[in-house]
Amino acid sequence: MIDYTGYKCKSCGNTFKQDDDIVVCPDCGTPYHRDCWRAQGKCINEELHAAGASWQIETEREKERQNAERDTVSCAMCGNKLRSDQLYCDKCGAPSPEFPKLNAQQAGRQFNGGYYRTQGGAETGNSYQNTGFAQQMFINPNEDFGDGVTASELLEYVGNNTIYYMPKFKFMKDSRVKLFPNLCAMLFPELYFSYRKMPLTALAVMLLKCICSIPDVILNMQSMSDYMPEYLNAFFPSAVSYYENFLTINTSTSGFQGLYIFCTAISWVLTLALGFFGNYMYMRHSIRKTAQLKQLAAERNVDKSILIRENGGTSWAITIAFLAIYMVLTYAISIGVIFIVQ
Repeated sequence: MIDYTGYKCKSCGNTFKQDDDIVVCPDCGTPYHRDCWRAQGKCINEELHAAGASWQIETEREKERQNAERDTVSCAMCGNKLRSDQLYCDKCGAPSPEFPKLNAQQAGRQFNGGYYRTQGGAETGNSYQNTGFAQQMFINPNEDFGDGVTASELLEYVGNNTIYYMPKFKFMKDSRVKLFPNLCAMLFPELYFSYRKMPLTALAVMLLKCICSIPDVILNMQSMSDYMPEYLNAFFPSAVSYYENFLTINTSTSGFQGLYIFCTAISWVLTLALGFFGNYMYMRHSIRKTAQLKQLAAERNVDKSILIRENGGTSWAITIAFLAIYMVLTYAISIGVIFIVQ
């Protein structure tokens, strides 16, 4: 006897359970709940009757598989399975293959052969929408962003949060405006650049900020004279005498005050520059690295997309490593000034 558990009743659409009272059409074999059969009074699987075919488990399984595949699409960037009504990939943020049609429907425009056709008849290239500007911007996947790198290749390198970056890259490229605020790059530049796999930039920023912080560290270390000797005596006994000499440094001189103001100004300029040019720096880095990876893929005869994705994106490991380095370096400077500045 056939086990219909898990299949659906043609009438009510509910899945058959093991204890359900099931009857089948004597002509085509389509299964029904007994109550559904009585309610219909006949078999409603007219498609099978017209074709002279019969219901089979294998046939239904194939139908369900095809329907499932039809109702889902794959992200072109990362391969993640998406719903047919999903605009963006919930894994990498890239627009879904259905984005142009769905977005055109939501915006009240017609989709025509890969382009958005506005009410006035003018066509604009489709792909990624920038919702941060008053007007909508779209990026053609084959658009050249420089050094022979296309938008789709750049998107592969960026990986995470492409919805944020790609419209900004498009705007900076077209307008030649390099200034575009990035709060993370302004407040935590070392962590931001390390997270975006720019370790040399992160290291340079870290060292420059540490150097600029030395006058401020000296003032802070002198302000802790009430409990610092006790701390040093517990962990660095040999540093106590150095700290006593360190406290005799006159920080009220015009020379030191000038150095303090200069370092503070440099620190602020650096903070603002990274905050406003961080996105541009990342765009140039991404384009340069993508071009290098394309050339390397050609030389090694390997898949370009895989190589770009593997080397692009973000890295928490590098970020954590830089966080540890920053903490150690900050502590080393705090203790080091006691020995160096005498």
